[in-house]
Amino acid sequence: MSSFKDKLQQTYGGQLKPLLSRLALRTLVIIIVGALFPTAFIDWGKYAPIEAARNENLSQIMTNRAYGSAPVYDDPRMTLITLDGNGGVVDRAEIVKVLEVLSGGPWKVIVVDLSAAPGSGDGACALLEGVGAAAKDKPVVLLRPLKELLEPDGSVSIEEDVYFSDQCQEQVSSETDERVFYGHGLLDKVSTSGKYGSVRPWVPVVVKRSDGDHYSQRLVPSLSLVATLASEVKSPTELRTKLDEYGLETRRATSADFSPVKSALRHCAQERGAGATGPSCVLDTSGKPEELRITFHLPEITRATTETARRKTDLLRIIPSKSFDDADAKEAADQEIGIVALASPGEDVHDTPIGTMTGGAVVANQIYAFSNGEFQQELGGVWSRLFEVGIVAIGALSSLLAALVLLVAHLYIKYRRGRVFEDLVRETDRVWAPAMLIGALVSAAIAWFGIQYAYSDGFISFAIVGLFMGLCKISFMAEEWISAVFGRFTNTGAGGHG
Repeated sequence: MSSFKDKLQQTYGGQLKPLLSRLALRTLVIIIVGALFPTAFIDWGKYAPIEAARNENLSQIMTNRAYGSAPVYDDPRMTLITLDGNGGVVDRAEIVKVLEVLSGGPWKVIVVDLSAAPGSGDGACALLEGVGAAAKDKPVVLLRPLKELLEPDGSVSIEEDVYFSDQCQEQVSSETDERVFYGHGLLDKVSTSGKYGSVRPWVPVVVKRSDGDHYSQRLVPSLSLVATLASEVKSPTELRTKLDEYGLETRRATSADFSPVKSALRHCAQERGAGATGPSCVLDTSGKPEELRITFHLPEITRATTETARRKTDLLRIIPSKSFDDADAKEAADQEIGIVALASPGEDVHDTPIGTMTGGAVVANQIYAFSNGEFQQELGGVWSRLFEVGIVAIGALSSLLAALVLLVAHLYIKYRRGRVFEDLVRETDRVWAPAMLIGALVSAAIAWFGIQYAYSDGFISFAIVGLFMGLCKISFMAEEWISAVFGRFTNTGAGGHG
């Protein structure tokens, strides 16, 4: 090795420092130029195929973890009872049957995410009686059907009440009214992906007042948010008080003086770890709520074949209403929330990031997300840019280090084989392409793991840009290297022939 060092010193003695300066300058240029492209992509990427690719990548990560990874949290445990409908509505007698089983079981909360068929006579009032009976000792959360957003101020109007028809109003006691809660069931698409993957915690609604035919605009919370809060309290009265304090209207009719006294609503059912850096578990009810992107953890699994699937089914049991009876209630000692939803094919099915899913299963994932703060947030623009610059810088420095190592290795091989050392710049150019290839591989790997890490912390990263840039550079430098190698072979062959 000492003779090799002597050989280097004799051949390139005064060229080493200029070479290092040249390589350092080249690396700096790569960092500067390389950083400009991804940061520019971040600015316009939201309106380009980059955004579509990022959403598809996010959906794939979410799908892999939903089906292949154990749940992050083991609460709340839910039972989804599916009913067959006709035209999107369900027979009232079938709903009453399910409510009877749920009311006698261990569930702390009952959520009814469906519309009942129009009732008349005893049939109409039977549903009211069933809801009242179920609400004797536990909150019952009903769907408040809403029309589309029509008003300029973003408010919505209430459609006809599908549960408490006019002919049965006299049977509605004030006690029942206080134990029954209404929430909106709007399922929202992520604007950039077209898939149902977000939820509005509440929406402004024009609500009829209890003092007559007057109306007032109120904030109506999501069905899933109400169910989450209901699972955390000890009684319907405590839930009603909590919702009133934050200005969230869940009654059939509102009062004229209804006003909030608090604004910071904590919705998580348990404390997140001290080191958690994901989205907050607190919502500000005094401001306009943004759509929350759900992290789907609970696929629709009806038969568990692995330990991971079993843990998922412990969190979300799915039972058809035709087979749902008191025996299921006895087996549900650890269940907290019972969800009644439609299961008819083509009537309540949504395209989500983890595949096709019924509305009831989407609601279950919303409840899980609210309970555990499992929502995805955009990684801030400044942090995205710093991360992209970091990827480029690490890749460039990796290329510099690889170039030096490869240069020494290349010259040592030539030394061992007794070959003549050429001009140092030319020798360096020979190893520069593979060195850049190594740097590109490092950049792509960092971007990929960065995407995974950000997702785990609840953030949607633009590191997909760095991944694309790295893959493009890998392809380009591989072609450059192969072309250079073949070029040298061709020149050697031509020289030998001459």
